[in-house]
Amino acid sequence: PELILQKVSEIDAVYFQYFDRFYDLVQSGGGNSYTAFNIWGSGRTAKVQCDICALLSPEQFRTFVIPSLRRQCRQLNHSLYHLDGPDAIKHVPALMEIAELDALQWTCGAGQPDGANDRWLPIYDQVRAAGKSLWIQLYDGQVSDWLAGAQKLIGLYGSGCLYFNFPVMSEADGRLVLQTLRPSAES
Repeated sequence: PELILQKVSEIDAVYFQYFDRFYDLVQSGGGNSYTAFNIWGSGRTAKVQCDICALLSPEQFRTFVIPSLRRQCRQLNHSLYHLDGPDAIKHVPALMEIAELDALQWTCGAGQPDGANDRWLPIYDQVRAAGKSLWIQLYDGQVSDWLAGAQKLIGLYGSGCLYFNFPVMSEADGRLVLQTLRPSAES
């Protein structure tokens, strides 16, 4: 275990040597983007993850992964954890203990219902109770279904903590999504 922890720490250090170099080259408007998840943030912004966590017990995750994630989040201004699939849900409580983590990106997994499904609400409840934001994919059905799902989640959690990722759609559907979900001046 000591060797694994040492090597993970070394990997973290090397990663940020390169992250810093790239950040210095690509920062725009005082921030950077993480294009795989369509996010931009002021300052140093990145997605953190450990997809192998699906194979780890909660104890192993706390021992081998949480210290690394804390180190990574401390070096960022904005961080988003990529929680990948139902087998990783068991680690949400440990993730929510990372004070420096800003948000959780939920990937439902192949063959699973999209992020508006009530099955995932216990995850969102934990994330919101920890004061963190959510990045949620909506893809089941058509634009009317996506809008209904988004509106349901906004009703439960408010709009200030949610980022929705929709499938590719027509310009007309995109305008409908913006018109429907854009907060009004009174909100």
